[in-house]
Amino acid sequence: GAYVAVARCLLDEPNRKAKFGRVAVLSECRGKNFGAQLMDAIEEHVRDRVDMFVLSSQYGRKGFYEKCGYHCTSDEIYLEEGAKHCYMVKSAKLSTD
Repeated sequence: GAYVAVARCLLDEPNRKAKFGRVAVLSECRGKNFGAQLMDAIEEHVRDRVDMFVLSSQYGRKGFYEKCGYHCTSDEIYLEEGAKHCYMVKSAKLSTD
């Protein structure tokens, strides 16, 4: 078998944050929920050690993260490695709705 989705998650335990980066899904596997399933699995794995999930999203990809429950912290867009990005966050606390 081959990997179809990968992600990096770095824990900042003193500040109770988990920072996602380098989330990628093979182009032929996009739109099949693999990325969202991977994000969910990683979040669940570290949820008891953090209060917040954070990431820097390419602006054109922020819709994917919004579907995963993330939101931009402001309207500020910044350049990172020559591409527009926004800072996004999601609470690690599960909703009780």
